[in-house]
Amino acid sequence: MPKERQNISSVESRVKEWLQIDFDEEPGREFGVSLERLRRKLEDRSKKIGVFIDNLEPALENGRFIENRGSYVELLRMLSHPNVQSVTLITSRERIHEEGISVWPYPLKELSKQAWNEFFIHYGINTGEFPLDENSALSSMHKAYGGNAEAMFLFNGDIRLECQGNLEAYWEENKDDLLSHPTLENLIKGQFEKLQKDEPSDYQLLCRLGCYQYQDIPLVSKEGILCLLWDVPEGRRKRVIKSLCNRSLVKRSSNQEFYIHPVIKAEAINRLKESQDWEATNRKIAEFWTESVETIETVEDALRAFEAYYHYLEIKDFNSCGMVCIKCRINKWEAVNEALGVSFCRLGLLQPMINAIDRIKNNLERKYILSRLYNILGYLYWQSGSLQTAISYHELSEIISNKSLKHDEEIEGILKSNNMIGLKELKIVSFFNRGFCNLDLWNIKEAIFFFTECKKYASQLVNNFPERYSLISYCGLSLAYSYLNNFTQTNYFIKKAEEKIEVSQSTLWGTGYRLFFLGMAYKNVGNIDKSFEMYNQAISFTENVYYSQLKAKIFTGLAELHREKKEFDLAFEYHSKSIELLEKLCAKCNLAEAYFQQALSYKEVGNMKISEENRDIAIQLFSQIEAPKQVEKVKQAMLIESD
Repeated sequence: MPKERQNISSVESRVKEWLQIDFDEEPGREFGVSLERLRRKLEDRSKKIGVFIDNLEPALENGRFIENRGSYVELLRMLSHPNVQSVTLITSRERIHEEGISVWPYPLKELSKQAWNEFFIHYGINTGEFPLDENSALSSMHKAYGGNAEAMFLFNGDIRLECQGNLEAYWEENKDDLLSHPTLENLIKGQFEKLQKDEPSDYQLLCRLGCYQYQDIPLVSKEGILCLLWDVPEGRRKRVIKSLCNRSLVKRSSNQEFYIHPVIKAEAINRLKESQDWEATNRKIAEFWTESVETIETVEDALRAFEAYYHYLEIKDFNSCGMVCIKCRINKWEAVNEALGVSFCRLGLLQPMINAIDRIKNNLERKYILSRLYNILGYLYWQSGSLQTAISYHELSEIISNKSLKHDEEIEGILKSNNMIGLKELKIVSFFNRGFCNLDLWNIKEAIFFFTECKKYASQLVNNFPERYSLISYCGLSLAYSYLNNFTQTNYFIKKAEEKIEVSQSTLWGTGYRLFFLGMAYKNVGNIDKSFEMYNQAISFTENVYYSQLKAKIFTGLAELHREKKEFDLAFEYHSKSIELLEKLCAKCNLAEAYFQQALSYKEVGNMKISEENRDIAIQLFSQIEAPKQVEKVKQAMLIESD
């Protein structure tokens, strides 16, 4: 079949040719007579006849033959008659939907990566070492074009001509433009243009589907597609999806989720950007991702909820980007909601959230969003070990929240209705976060100041939150005074903290760190059994809520306790677990402390060589995060003269 409709020849002439040349039979004067004679020939069981019709879709429109091509219907009805012994094979990107024609769809599967490799090697193209890893040029190219045989054939000549047979060099040059090959571009454009003419609703959906990222979340649910059909009557929406699947323009996975190949996405997104649907589609998809995630329990949950950020970023709606990061969700472990940015931190996704906030923070108009984002940034940088940066962001968060309180008191009601931290709370949060940053810097007196301020301002709140903030303040104060060997104050604040536990609603962060800080304080006052109890409760807690960094810090604490009890095998086991986790998370401050504690354990067993190696690593890491008092602490404990 020709690619252009105007060049499609008549069926009558084809049937006449078959009869005369292939069967040595004279055609009838009327097409019906000729068709009957052909049918009798094809009913002959002594001969096996194959009929091949290639590229039928130019003659089809929504599965039906175009005007003046009704004779094709008669031919295919005859060929699908049960008495006919021939086999008819038709290639088409569009299915046939004509009454009386029995067609069995046979979707072609993509060629394997190995088949691509064998094909290119046959033509003398260098594909690299085999087996190929997922990041190789051939693997990336195969994935981008869905293993398509025609694409493979087209690239063969270009790779040999343009890059002297070097596939990696060709891919490096063309990977950012999947439609760089003119023949492939024309083929894809032709499919889009035919779809646009035949079925505008299908075309519109295909373009909108190009807006999905298909990266962290490679598949889209049916609900994610239905939300893009806002201007299609509800009764027709599923038909539109089915139509695109039948045309193989949209792929359906075994669990009824959908995706489009990158090369189709490239054309779809180009066309969408040129239409009036660009902003509306991004907003619809962002709303879908936000509403589709009710709670953040796993990394996949967090990434799914975060997809909305990218769509608001595409249309430069920076305030909405910020709202994605601070949106709070309920979870099964606590009564207090958790912001998405904090969920990222809990799950160890520090750098992705830091990068996301950095991209928008200078473009935000709403001060509350900026204050909350600075609060989350401070928390992220604290966890990553950049303590001075963390403190500066917590200071900025407090400054902006103070200004917002003076100019917009009404925002408190809005925040409360959306289960968000209020402006007054942001001020308090900035105090206790700076307290913990100073503890890690070994600025103990400064830490005591901030915990005291936190407790003071918390008492001025009129909801149930004073208990929460008072509890974490008491935990911080107990730990700070234990570092000063002021055990009277330590025990006093431990007791105050335990009194608040029964009446406080803690966040996930508060519950985990409350147990950890109390465990450390109990250890410092010599109550080893109680410290074990706190740490074991904290370990059980982190197993359920995926708090990797907190778990690593608890491992360090347990190693210290086992060293105290001369149980060195267990101590070194926990040291190893802690260091392994913290190195993956790139948490320099906690990693420095872990190496320092391991150095003390090796010193205790008399292995000075390894002890000094661990000591030097700890000093190097503490120096990198600008914590001179921590460096001095390590030197004093290891009996090294100060500089």
